[in-house]
Amino acid sequence: MFFEAPHRIVATFEDILELLGDRLMALGREITKVHEEFLRGNCSELLATLRNRPRLQGEMTVLIEGAPKAAPGAATSVPLRERVNQLMNEGKLGRMEALKSVARERKISKSQAYREYRSGSDSR
Repeated sequence: MFFEAPHRIVATFEDILELLGDRLMALGREITKVHEEFLRGNCSELLATLRNRPRLQGEMTVLIEGAPKAAPGAATSVPLRERVNQLMNEGKLGRMEALKSVARERKISKSQAYREYRSGSDSR
């Protein structure tokens, strides 16, 4: 959950869709005020709704569904290099961002993940 300025909300939703996928979301606008509004749906649906509005204004609160639960050990059963490449292809992430993500998944340092990626050895 976070707050976003009206002039950045469309770009933020585009980033969310690209990086996190089409997750369920809620957008609260002007909460506790006279013109209070709540929008709910997938990121792509809310993005389409916001793009069709001539003007966006007011305080905006965004709530994003959590990441889907992966099977235990699923990310670590794949070799590190393969997992990095998978994240780069699926999430449209750069190599360094994918390496950081894999390091977090495997609970190792970014530098260790980078060394293993470069050497081709595997940390499970």
